[in-house]
Amino acid sequence: MKYLNKGLIGLFLLFLTIISVLVSFAILRSVYKENANKETFGGNQERSYAVPVGVFEESNFFPEIQSFGEIESGNSLEFRALTGGTVQFVSDNFRDGALVMKGELLYKIDPIDAQNDLYMAQVGFKEILAEKESAEASIKLLEKELIFTEKQLQIRLENFNRQVELSKNEIVTQSSVENAELNLAISEQAVLSRKSALSQARTKLTLLEIAIEKHNLEIQKAERKVRDTEFYSPFDGIISKVSAIPGRLVNVGERLGVLIDPLALEVSFQLSNEDFNKIVDENLEIIGLPLFVGLELKDREVLIKGEISRMASEVMDGAAGKKIYASLETLPNTILRPGDFVKVTIKEKEINSVFVVPASSVDPENKILILTDDGRLKELEIEILRRQGNSLVIKNATSGVEYVVRRTPQLGPDLKIDPIRREDIEKAVDSTGKIREIKEELIELNDEKRQFYIQKIKENKWMPDSAKERLLGALSQDKVPKKLIERLDNRMNRN
Repeated sequence: MKYLNKGLIGLFLLFLTIISVLVSFAILRSVYKENANKETFGGNQERSYAVPVGVFEESNFFPEIQSFGEIESGNSLEFRALTGGTVQFVSDNFRDGALVMKGELLYKIDPIDAQNDLYMAQVGFKEILAEKESAEASIKLLEKELIFTEKQLQIRLENFNRQVELSKNEIVTQSSVENAELNLAISEQAVLSRKSALSQARTKLTLLEIAIEKHNLEIQKAERKVRDTEFYSPFDGIISKVSAIPGRLVNVGERLGVLIDPLALEVSFQLSNEDFNKIVDENLEIIGLPLFVGLELKDREVLIKGEISRMASEVMDGAAGKKIYASLETLPNTILRPGDFVKVTIKEKEINSVFVVPASSVDPENKILILTDDGRLKELEIEILRRQGNSLVIKNATSGVEYVVRRTPQLGPDLKIDPIRREDIEKAVDSTGKIREIKEELIELNDEKRQFYIQKIKENKWMPDSAKERLLGALSQDKVPKKLIERLDNRMNRN
């Protein structure tokens, strides 16, 4: 009996469960049929996104390498005081930033000490010349005396030989021979004395000639010292770091200023190894590519042409890539100055038959979304040749095909979109770049149509309350936007 009761209870619960399932199924079927027969605005139409699109246009492209650099002077000259003294004169143009011309007198140091040194050197030179003239006269006199003593020696030699012959014949005594021999010795000694004196006189003349050369050098040095008290500009340039003022006492070697050649300015900038590879040829020699240097002012940018010239001799500690120098085509009145921070744009060789697209249109896998003829999206794999700022230079695209300008996460293949083309944007924007003000066209509704639209909106259970209030408020006006009525009619016609 106990088992029978439990069986009946279980059977009852099973029957109750089956009935509940059948009732639920009937309710769901009734709701589905009711919704299927109900008129709704928009129905079950596919959702689409308004997406800006562009068109692939094949063209030739000049890639650019962007960098930042600093202006440096390729030819500058330091003004150093070549002689000490008091600054006597300073030119009006010898000021920081002033432009001076070649041959212009810039400053002058008091030349009195240098002139005194020159005068003393000239006086000493005259003394040496006088001594030289005296030495030359002494040499002439000694030469004449030597000739006379040599003649006297010859006479006494002949007399000695004659006395010797006479003594052999016992005509003269031995004492006469000895006297003749003594006179001969005296004459020989006189000749030697004259020769020695003449030799000394000639040596003195040689020393005087050497002294004259020394005094010539001293005079030249003194003249140069006098000239060094005045400094003239060796080329057209710009004055910088001036420290010379009238009345100041300067020392030898003290810097008084710097002259910068405005026609020899250059720019130094850093390139990564990837960009450096683009400016060298197959032999790893630097190509003299053209470039532009831009100095940004408040409301404009000054551009200066240039050309890559060389690479730095070493890489600084902690730096990556290479430091490059480029010469600039500047004018004497250029506004560039050493130390200016400028933007450097290097022009590479032209690339033919490529496409330029925004970088936002390509995903990390180098794929881009293109628009098919049925208004859906399709992925296309492309090859990236260059990254140029916010643009990409690509290949493997088809000219004339539209593509998505900005790829967002909700976009993907087979998605239907409403394309926003360039001409649509141009129509919406005026010449000043502002969005045009759109004036809606208003129409009047009779009471029958107005109540029809109001009733349809109130019966729609799927429309949010906020949207209903907005539409009912618009329909309650005397004049209703024409586009609103057209949109309501289109949605009702699709149902």
